[in-house]
Amino acid sequence: LAGEWQGKTSDGKSFQVSYQLISNGSALMETLMPANEPSMVTVYHADGDNLMMTHYCSIANQPRMRAKVPDGEIKKLDFSFVDATNMAKPADAHMSSLVYTFQDKDHVTAEWTLSKDGQKMPMMFNLERKK
Repeated sequence: LAGEWQGKTSDGKSFQVSYQLISNGSALMETLMPANEPSMVTVYHADGDNLMMTHYCSIANQPRMRAKVPDGEIKKLDFSFVDATNMAKPADAHMSSLVYTFQDKDHVTAEWTLSKDGQKMPMMFNLERKK
């Protein structure tokens, strides 16, 4: 994933994404830059047989999620909510899940789900590697 990506959300909004290996290659930092909105950072790292992530969200909380890493070629990663910092109560708005689907080395779909007051609102990001 390392490098520069671009895409559109399911509602047609443009965005840019940068992926950078950090901490001697032990973590991957994602910087999501939606057009006309604050940027956000997500850091991914291994945790035994799992992949953990912390999302530094523009709504000022930091959800953590975990995905089990499948054996063989990875076509999909399904992150589930573990906990979050800076959230007063569980019903507060927060990202509660993330599913990455890898079509090929240049095309990825990220489906983020925002939870608020018991409602789940999916947001689809279709990414394409910049050439």
